[in-house]
Amino acid sequence: YIKEIIPEPTPPTPVKIDLAKILFYPYKFKPQAHRGVSNIYPQNTLIAFEAAAQQPFVYGIETDVQMTSDGVLVLFHDDTLDNLTTGTGAVSSYTFEELQDVVYDNTPGASTYPNQHIPKFEDYLKICRKYGKVPYIELKALRGNGIAKTLEMVEEMGFKGRAVFT
Repeated sequence: YIKEIIPEPTPPTPVKIDLAKILFYPYKFKPQAHRGVSNIYPQNTLIAFEAAAQQPFVYGIETDVQMTSDGVLVLFHDDTLDNLTTGTGAVSSYTFEELQDVVYDNTPGASTYPNQHIPKFEDYLKICRKYGKVPYIELKALRGNGIAKTLEMVEEMGFKGRAVFT
């Protein structure tokens, strides 16, 4: 009885979609390299950022900013060094000089590209500027002074109004 009152719905007519036109339309799709080319090189390293920057289709390069105990802005994703590097504990518990003894050892590319260190935020911005890439900056554990230092450096490096913050 209900089928007589409410007829079965007619299946929709399939629509052909040219996915390439949607994905690569220059004003709708702007690819970014997440932590650089992090599937080949150790993530958030200068070698990963340089590789990403050399790709003509990459619009921006994403990274994660943290601050060392001596106030240096560095790039690292996780809350602690334990899972990806030879170090342990929080980035913020190290000075920048101490971090130079820490290398990536448990991430894609670590065995192929050994001795990759946690870089300075300033060096990442220099790569973005050199290749005309937009910085995508995740403010990890930064608060107060760390955020202010990040914004100041972004502006000093010529990215005011061009960087994306998350």
